[in-house]
Amino acid sequence: MYGLPEPVAESERVAMYDSMQYFLNNDAERQDDLLRYLQDRDPAIWRKIRDNVPYGPQDLSDETVRAISQIVYRHDTAKDVQLDVPQEQMTQKMMDFNDTYIVKLTEAKSAELQGLISSVVPRIALNPKGAQMKPSSLPENVQLMIHRYLRKHLPEEVKQQIKKEEADHDGDVDMTDAASPTPSEIEVKEFLEYWEYLEERERLIKLGEHEKAKKLEESEEIKNLVQRLNGT
Repeated sequence: MYGLPEPVAESERVAMYDSMQYFLNNDAERQDDLLRYLQDRDPAIWRKIRDNVPYGPQDLSDETVRAISQIVYRHDTAKDVQLDVPQEQMTQKMMDFNDTYIVKLTEAKSAELQGLISSVVPRIALNPKGAQMKPSSLPENVQLMIHRYLRKHLPEEVKQQIKKEEADHDGDVDMTDAASPTPSEIEVKEFLEYWEYLEERERLIKLGEHEKAKKLEESEEIKNLVQRLNGT
Protein backbone atom coordinates (compact mmCIF):
# COMPACT_ATOMS: atom_id res chain seq x y z
CA MET A 1 0.00 0.00 0.00
CA TYR A 2 1.23 3.49 -0.84
CA GLY A 3 3.07 5.20 1.99
CA LEU A 4 3.84 2.09 4.03
CA PRO A 5 7.51 1.23 4.63
CA GLU A 6 8.96 -1.83 3.00
CA PRO A 7 9.09 -4.94 5.22
CA VAL A 8 12.45 -5.44 6.88
CA ALA A 9 14.61 -8.10 5.24
CA GLU A 10 15.48 -11.01 7.53
CA SER A 11 19.19 -10.42 6.94
CA GLU A 12 18.80 -6.86 8.25
CA ARG A 13 16.76 -8.10 11.22
CA VAL A 14 19.57 -10.49 12.17
CA ALA A 15 22.21 -7.78 11.63
CA MET A 16 20.37 -5.29 13.84
CA TYR A 17 19.81 -7.96 16.50
CA ASP A 18 23.56 -8.65 16.51
CA SER A 19 24.29 -4.90 16.70
CA MET A 20 21.87 -4.49 19.59
CA GLN A 21 23.48 -7.35 21.52
CA TYR A 22 26.90 -5.81 21.01
CA PHE A 23 25.88 -2.34 22.15
CA LEU A 24 23.88 -3.61 25.13
CA ASN A 25 27.08 -5.21 26.39
CA ASN A 26 29.80 -2.83 25.23
CA ASP A 27 28.50 0.73 24.80
CA ALA A 28 26.79 2.39 27.78
CA GLU A 29 25.51 5.42 25.83
CA ARG A 30 23.91 3.36 23.06
CA GLN A 31 22.70 0.89 25.68
CA ASP A 32 20.68 3.61 27.41
CA ASP A 33 19.26 4.87 24.11
CA LEU A 34 18.23 1.35 23.12
CA LEU A 35 16.72 0.54 26.51
CA ARG A 36 14.78 3.81 26.65
CA TYR A 37 13.30 3.02 23.24
CA LEU A 38 12.37 -0.52 24.29
CA GLN A 39 10.82 0.66 27.54
CA ASP A 40 8.57 3.07 25.64
CA ARG A 41 7.88 1.27 22.37
CA ASP A 42 8.64 -2.44 22.76
CA PRO A 43 8.05 -3.33 26.44
CA ALA A 44 7.93 -7.06 25.69
CA ILE A 45 11.59 -7.05 24.63
CA TRP A 46 12.47 -4.73 27.52
CA ARG A 47 11.00 -7.20 30.01
CA LYS A 48 12.90 -10.09 28.42
CA ILE A 49 16.17 -8.16 28.77
CA ARG A 50 15.38 -7.07 32.33
CA ASP A 51 14.36 -10.57 33.41
CA ASN A 52 17.18 -12.28 31.49
CA VAL A 53 14.74 -14.20 29.29
CA PRO A 54 16.18 -15.45 25.96
CA TYR A 55 14.95 -13.80 22.76
CA GLY A 56 16.10 -13.72 19.15
CA PRO A 57 15.93 -11.75 15.90
CA GLN A 58 12.47 -13.13 15.23
CA ASP A 59 11.17 -11.32 18.32
CA LEU A 60 12.10 -7.89 16.95
CA SER A 61 9.34 -6.05 15.14
CA ASP A 62 10.07 -4.16 11.93
CA GLU A 63 9.61 -0.89 13.84
CA THR A 64 12.16 -1.93 16.47
CA VAL A 65 14.67 -3.01 13.81
CA ARG A 66 14.38 0.41 12.14
CA ALA A 67 14.76 2.16 15.50
CA ILE A 68 17.93 0.20 16.28
CA SER A 69 19.35 1.22 12.91
CA GLN A 70 18.56 4.89 13.56
CA ILE A 71 20.16 4.83 17.03
CA VAL A 72 23.33 3.25 15.63
CA TYR A 73 23.46 5.70 12.72
CA ARG A 74 22.85 8.73 14.95
CA HIS A 75 25.79 7.85 17.18
CA ASP A 76 28.08 6.99 14.26
CA THR A 77 27.47 10.34 12.53
CA ALA A 78 27.88 12.36 15.74
CA LYS A 79 30.92 10.75 17.35
CA ASP A 80 33.58 12.71 15.42
CA VAL A 81 31.98 16.17 15.67
CA GLN A 82 34.14 18.67 17.57
CA LEU A 83 32.37 20.11 20.62
CA ASP A 84 33.61 23.70 20.73
CA VAL A 85 30.65 25.36 22.44
CA PRO A 86 31.20 26.07 26.16
CA GLN A 87 28.91 23.93 28.29
CA GLU A 88 28.42 23.11 31.92
CA GLN A 89 30.77 20.29 32.88
CA MET A 90 31.29 18.09 35.89
CA THR A 91 34.46 18.70 37.87
CA GLN A 92 36.22 16.00 39.87
CA LYS A 93 35.09 17.77 43.03
CA MET A 94 31.46 17.59 41.91
CA MET A 95 31.87 13.90 41.10
CA ASP A 96 33.38 13.21 44.52
CA PHE A 97 30.56 15.21 46.13
CA ASN A 98 27.94 13.08 44.37
CA ASP A 99 29.62 9.79 45.27
CA THR A 100 30.04 10.82 48.90
CA TYR A 101 26.69 12.38 49.65
CA ILE A 102 24.18 10.40 47.60
CA VAL A 103 24.04 7.90 50.49
CA LYS A 104 23.12 10.75 52.89
CA LEU A 105 19.68 11.34 51.37
CA THR A 106 16.60 10.38 53.34
CA GLU A 107 14.94 7.14 52.28
CA ALA A 108 12.13 9.02 50.54
CA LYS A 109 14.45 11.35 48.64
CA SER A 110 16.78 8.47 47.73
CA ALA A 111 13.83 6.56 46.23
CA GLU A 112 12.74 9.66 44.32
CA LEU A 113 16.23 10.22 42.92
CA GLN A 114 16.58 6.55 41.95
CA GLY A 115 13.31 6.85 40.04
CA LEU A 116 14.63 9.91 38.21
CA ILE A 117 17.89 8.18 37.33
CA SER A 118 16.12 5.01 36.17
CA SER A 119 13.91 7.03 33.85
CA VAL A 120 16.92 8.41 31.96
CA VAL A 121 19.51 5.62 32.51
CA PRO A 122 17.42 2.45 32.27
CA ARG A 123 20.48 0.16 32.30
CA ILE A 124 20.74 0.56 36.08
CA ALA A 125 17.54 -1.50 36.33
CA LEU A 126 19.57 -4.40 34.93
CA ASN A 127 22.07 -4.30 37.81
CA PRO A 128 21.91 -7.13 40.36
CA LYS A 129 19.55 -6.33 43.22
CA GLY A 130 21.36 -4.44 45.96
CA ALA A 131 24.32 -3.55 43.74
CA GLN A 132 25.87 -0.17 44.57
CA MET A 133 25.73 2.47 41.83
CA LYS A 134 28.26 5.31 41.84
CA PRO A 135 26.98 8.53 40.24
CA SER A 136 30.42 9.06 38.65
CA SER A 137 29.80 5.95 36.52
CA LEU A 138 26.79 7.61 34.84
CA PRO A 139 26.65 9.96 31.82
CA GLU A 140 27.77 13.51 32.58
CA ASN A 141 24.32 15.00 31.98
CA VAL A 142 22.87 12.67 34.59
CA GLN A 143 25.68 13.48 37.01
CA LEU A 144 24.78 17.17 36.67
CA MET A 145 21.15 16.36 37.44
CA ILE A 146 22.20 14.36 40.52
CA HIS A 147 24.48 17.17 41.70
CA ARG A 148 21.66 19.71 41.52
CA TYR A 149 19.31 17.31 43.28
CA LEU A 150 21.74 16.66 46.15
CA ARG A 151 22.46 20.36 46.64
CA LYS A 152 18.76 20.94 47.09
CA HIS A 153 17.56 17.85 48.94
CA LEU A 154 20.24 16.68 51.35
CA PRO A 155 19.01 16.73 54.98
CA GLU A 156 19.57 20.04 56.73
CA GLU A 157 22.05 18.58 59.21
CA VAL A 158 24.16 17.23 56.33
CA LYS A 159 24.10 20.63 54.61
CA GLN A 160 25.31 22.28 57.80
CA GLN A 161 28.10 19.71 58.14
CA ILE A 162 29.22 20.38 54.56
CA LYS A 163 29.16 24.14 55.11
CA LYS A 164 31.30 23.73 58.19
CA GLU A 165 33.81 21.48 56.42
CA GLU A 166 34.03 23.82 53.45
CA ALA A 167 34.21 27.04 55.47
CA ASP A 168 37.91 27.43 54.64
CA HIS A 169 37.37 27.06 50.90
CA ASP A 170 35.39 30.21 50.12
CA GLY A 171 32.12 28.38 49.71
CA ASP A 172 33.16 25.99 46.96
CA VAL A 173 30.07 23.93 47.70
CA ASP A 174 26.99 26.04 47.07
CA MET A 175 24.25 24.55 49.20
CA THR A 176 20.70 25.84 49.15
CA ASP A 177 18.30 25.81 52.05
CA ALA A 178 15.27 24.99 49.93
CA ALA A 179 14.42 21.35 50.61
CA SER A 180 11.02 19.81 51.21
CA PRO A 181 10.62 16.81 53.53
CA THR A 182 8.70 14.68 51.06
CA PRO A 183 8.99 13.98 47.30
CA SER A 184 7.22 16.43 45.01
CA GLU A 185 5.75 15.46 41.66
CA ILE A 186 6.46 18.98 40.39
CA GLU A 187 10.14 18.69 41.31
CA VAL A 188 10.39 15.29 39.59
CA LYS A 189 8.92 16.82 36.45
CA GLU A 190 11.35 19.74 36.61
CA PHE A 191 14.39 17.50 36.99
CA LEU A 192 13.25 15.43 34.02
CA GLU A 193 12.78 18.62 32.01
CA TYR A 194 16.29 19.70 33.00
CA TRP A 195 17.78 16.39 31.87
CA GLU A 196 15.86 16.57 28.58
CA TYR A 197 17.22 20.08 28.06
CA LEU A 198 20.80 18.88 28.64
CA GLU A 199 20.29 15.97 26.24
CA GLU A 200 18.78 18.19 23.55
CA ARG A 201 21.58 20.74 23.95
CA GLU A 202 24.21 18.03 23.58
CA ARG A 203 22.42 16.64 20.51
CA LEU A 204 22.39 20.08 18.84
CA ILE A 205 26.09 20.60 19.58
CA LYS A 206 27.01 17.19 18.16
CA LEU A 207 25.11 18.07 14.99
CA GLY A 208 26.97 21.37 14.72
CA GLU A 209 23.87 23.44 15.54
CA HIS A 210 25.84 25.66 17.93
CA GLU A 211 23.64 28.73 17.53
CA LYS A 212 20.49 26.74 18.31
CA ALA A 213 22.20 25.22 21.36
CA LYS A 214 23.16 28.69 22.60
CA LYS A 215 19.64 30.06 22.06
CA LEU A 216 18.19 27.10 23.95
CA GLU A 217 20.57 27.65 26.87
CA GLU A 218 19.74 31.37 27.02
CA SER A 219 15.98 30.98 26.68
CA GLU A 220 13.83 32.35 29.50
CA GLU A 221 12.20 28.95 29.92
CA ILE A 222 15.52 27.24 30.69
CA LYS A 223 16.76 30.10 32.88
CA ASN A 224 13.57 29.91 34.93
CA LEU A 225 13.85 26.13 35.17
CA VAL A 226 17.43 26.33 36.48
CA GLN A 227 16.41 28.98 39.02
CA ARG A 228 13.60 26.77 40.31
CA LEU A 229 15.93 23.78 40.64
CA ASN A 230 18.44 25.93 42.53
CA GLY A 231 15.71 27.15 44.84
CA THR A 232 16.24 30.78 43.84
